[in-house]
Amino acid sequence: MPLSDSGADSGVALDEQLAEASRLSEEGEDQLALDLLLGLEADYPDDATLLCMIGALAAHAGAEGMAVDYFRRCLDKSPTDPTLLITAGSGLALSGDAAAEPALRMAVLTAPDLPAARLHYGNYLVRAGLLEQGLEELSTARRLDPDDSGIREASGLAYLLAGRAGEALVELEAAATGSDDPSARLLYGLALIQEGDLSRAAEELLPLAESMVEEAEVQAVLALVFGIEGWENEAWLALSRAEEAEVRVDPAALREVEEAIEGGEESMRALLLDEIAPSALRERMFRD
Repeated sequence: MPLSDSGADSGVALDEQLAEASRLSEEGEDQLALDLLLGLEADYPDDATLLCMIGALAAHAGAEGMAVDYFRRCLDKSPTDPTLLITAGSGLALSGDAAAEPALRMAVLTAPDLPAARLHYGNYLVRAGLLEQGLEELSTARRLDPDDSGIREASGLAYLLAGRAGEALVELEAAATGSDDPSARLLYGLALIQEGDLSRAAEELLPLAESMVEEAEVQAVLALVFGIEGWENEAWLALSRAEEAEVRVDPAALREVEEAIEGGEESMRALLLDEIAPSALRERMFRD
């Protein structure tokens, strides 16, 4: 978790407990961390950092209602720490809460040179349909930290939504190059497919055959891309992995992929470009 400071008037004891909760969370003990923080609430009901940390842990646990409640209570304390404003604001944005926008805007006003503030406010504006304003914020974030792959990815997705494919590909390629997360490479590959550059997409997506072996939808995309490229063995292997993947899709969809491979390049292109790839890209563009 990114939060550990409680502010000057919260007391050493609380600071130590918050630091311990952060340590537990970083070690994967989220429930222990949450229990610790909830035990502190009665003694420190007005501490904005404590409330925000509880909200963040609740959100991570999937307790959306609880997270929203604590994020709102945090913001009710009128915090000025941009980290608190970003965490609570972005958490509320996921639920469509109206308090998200002023919190994220205040983070930018409070810390205009903080890349995270620009990134999260930009993302909010893009999701709200204010593409040009959002792109301005993301451009500033990119100027402040040009090597941050998360900022480059967010910029790429925003450009895709704005119909600016060339700029989107530049940003998504930078994100894929600068990140170890296979999802960044997947996004870049899907954007290449959308723009019709299937040969380049196949080359970019080839490493995902092993790194995203448990995601059936990804393997279905690979099966079609590889098949179109004439990589028959790789196509059938990807389809086999899709059928056995832990994160499954509708078996009928996989039968369609199988039939398309058997039907040849035209069938594979139609299924990939009209259905499978656009669906996969949309899902990841709007994923929280």
